Amino acid sequence: MKIVNILDFESHKVGDDWTPAVTAALESISKDEEATLFFPKAEYTFYPDKAKICEVHPTHNGQGPRSVIFDLEHRKNFTLDANGSDFLFVGQAYPFWCYECENLTLKGFSEDFDRMFLTQATVTESNQEYFDVEIDKEKYPYKIEDNALYFYSDYWCEGGPDMVHFLTEFDPKTGSVAYDSAYFFLSANADPSQIDRQLLLKKLEPLTDNSFRLYVNNPKPPRKGNVVVFLHAHRSPVGAYIEKCTDVTVEDMYLYHCGGMGIVCDNCKNIKLNRVNVIPKPNSGRLISINADATHFTHCEGYIRITDCVFEGMIDDAINIHGFYTVIDSIADEHTVYATYYPSAHECICDGDKLAVIDRDTMQTVAYVTVKHVHSENTPEFFMGVQPKASIHNGPKVKLVFEEPISEAVREEMVFQNLTKDPTEVYVGNIKTGKNRPRGILISTAAHTVIENCEFYNSEAAIDFTCDAKYWFESTAAADVTIRNNRFVDCAHASFCGVIRSCPLIPKGNTVFHKGIKIYDNVFESFSPLMLEMNHAEFDFHDNTYIKKTDVYKEIERPHIIATYCDMKCNGVK
Repeated sequence: MKIVNILDFESHKVGDDWTPAVTAALESISKDEEATLFFPKAEYTFYPDKAKICEVHPTHNGQGPRSVIFDLEHRKNFTLDANGSDFLFVGQAYPFWCYECENLTLKGFSEDFDRMFLTQATVTESNQEYFDVEIDKEKYPYKIEDNALYFYSDYWCEGGPDMVHFLTEFDPKTGSVAYDSAYFFLSANADPSQIDRQLLLKKLEPLTDNSFRLYVNNPKPPRKGNVVVFLHAHRSPVGAYIEKCTDVTVEDMYLYHCGGMGIVCDNCKNIKLNRVNVIPKPNSGRLISINADATHFTHCEGYIRITDCVFEGMIDDAINIHGFYTVIDSIADEHTVYATYYPSAHECICDGDKLAVIDRDTMQTVAYVTVKHVHSENTPEFFMGVQPKASIHNGPKVKLVFEEPISEAVREEMVFQNLTKDPTEVYVGNIKTGKNRPRGILISTAAHTVIENCEFYNSEAAIDFTCDAKYWFESTAAADVTIRNNRFVDCAHASFCGVIRSCPLIPKGNTVFHKGIKIYDNVFESFSPLMLEMNHAEFDFHDNTYIKKTDVYKEIERPHIIATYCDMKCNGVK
């Protein structure tokens, strides 16, 4: 195996920018060569100026051309070993894009940015008409011009009169999302009467050089002394984007910050995350780690194994595993349909995939088909024959040709669920997650799933079974999930929902959707007795313990279990 030391390419540096050295080192390694790129333990800085421009499309994140530092395309048997080094990325440098790699390992490094893609502001006064904030301008530069708020660095500026700022309230005493708090979208163009959680920014008034007053319609004012977090990035850059890769390991990684999700895996097979820690940088005064989900897996196959990790302080979930429903726009003939992917998704369906057809209202399966050919909208084949109708949303369009005739039960605006692009095994063990908005683990997969020996302290549901074909279009129904030997501590303190929740969106019918959920030998320590809030689910709940805990949050009265349209077995609570 070839070992390449980055110090052998130090002469390629420009000032303190190691980006040209990385480019030269990678060029010295052939794509099929078994090799390790080694970094002696140190701090390395990477600027976007001399990075390679790549077109990236991570699901639910900013997409398009990006300045990629580690461009890992078509690599086989490649390892990046940074030996505990600290990687500092400047501006909007895009740390990793891994595309069509086999047997890839990334290990031994931390990631941080010179300026966070968010701003922490301490609330100094607050009422329903306005609230005042104070900001450390050295860490979080900002300016107010023409009644518009701008946040900036040496490389970027976000804001303006049309900017929508996502606001979340944190309690610095607990380091978590504030008790009984909501998140809001702040905008000068908001219409609170039409859209939930909108704050209309009426006026900005500077108070001192580092403080200002926001005049808003404020139904739930942030509390004095708490911290309001302004998000002002378009979910980019992500920590590492891994696309169409097989047999990937990420281990011994500390992700202190990035502008989007942490680790994003699209259309991958066999993923292992071991000792991956998404946390606020220690001794930095930060309450937040990253701007979105810690980890996100879409249309992955094989296994997903996540062990010995910590996910804290994100402005979204710790783990989200799902596929996408694809909308049927029109039926051209008995073997052919036109369809549309969810707007941020791509390549949801490939030749040979087996699909289920789902009724969007009942979420029940009406037929099965096997894909013979997929024609994207930029190919001549797409335009042959009957032309498609307009879709219910504006995503990538495809023409699907099937092996067998389409059932007469299939109708326009039903959706396809991909049965092939779904994991067979999900294992989550010995992780800790919390102090984030909102949830811990989202399970939308039929895979054999085990969640064990974990600790949860999320501000909303710790484990959430979702799915819908109306809004996010995220599939699939759970089929075999075991949740055992976990500890849940003061979860759902922001929203008071169930600690474990099933909430698929099913407009019509009272059928069971998520099945095979087994919950046992867990401990719930909480101010709220509500352990389960289950809708449209089949579950077995036994040998679990509830311990009343009121040292941090005020006790509320709730039942242990709320179940609607469920098939359940329960032997009580210890």
